[in-house]
Amino acid sequence: SALAAARWSSPSSSAPVSAAPPHSALGKGGAIAGPVGSPKNWTTQAVQNYLRSKGLEEFCSTFARNEITGEVLLTLTETDLEKNLGIMKFGPRRRLALVIQELSSGASGGSGAQAPS
Repeated sequence: SALAAARWSSPSSSAPVSAAPPHSALGKGGAIAGPVGSPKNWTTQAVQNYLRSKGLEEFCSTFARNEITGEVLLTLTETDLEKNLGIMKFGPRRRLALVIQELSSGASGGSGAQAPS
């Protein structure tokens, strides 16, 4: 019917149409789920998407400004986070370090953020 065709051709007024960020998937409720693929291959944008997916969007501008790619992200230490990136508050710095550690263990053979084969 014409109504069914209209339903498929026009977006719902309650949900704006937007493209998903590069290298990411949408999770439940349209939330950003993190990038896919091997973290070693992530771009700076994919790293920022990952930070957002973990609730760490406050660090996106710092990571973008310092051109942190996935390969670099996997090597960051708490000392790097504090001394080189200027993340001075202990709690947020530790949260970030734990997320990086979790990602690193997933990247080295666990399920982590690996793309499905």
